[in-house]
Amino acid sequence: MNRARLVAEFVRIALGVVFLVAANEKFFTTQPNPADGTTGVGTFAAIISRHSIIPEALSLQAARSTLAFECVLGMWLLVGWRPVAAVRVALASLVTFSLYLAGVYLRNGEPTCGCFGVLHADSLAWSIAVNLTLGALSVWALLVFRRQAIS
Repeated sequence: MNRARLVAEFVRIALGVVFLVAANEKFFTTQPNPADGTTGVGTFAAIISRHSIIPEALSLQAARSTLAFECVLGMWLLVGWRPVAAVRVALASLVTFSLYLAGVYLRNGEPTCGCFGVLHADSLAWSIAVNLTLGALSVWALLVFRRQAIS
């Protein structure tokens, strides 16, 4: 295995860890939701509701779906089964999440996204920058995998 392939595999594994940590931090957050005192998924649902992009009635389902998706994708990336497909899905997710966050910022200037629960509560701009950096690494890994004809 050459150095570029080794680094591409590291990127795949790092993406898996990022998605699992993000899901874990949202699920196990101890910061209570101000509206009803719930923690974890309820807090993340309250953040989604404040974004005013998804109807409030669907915010809990959106939070649960996001966490489930991040867990499944994170495990898929770590396992390494069909790495090109897994990294493509991760890239599409990062782009989708970034577009959502940009919409939130343009719509109401929400200062945080809850992307990593209370572990890392930085601004939306920081979250978008992280997503774009991970996206660029994903593109690079895909190019390496493609060059080496790995599916």
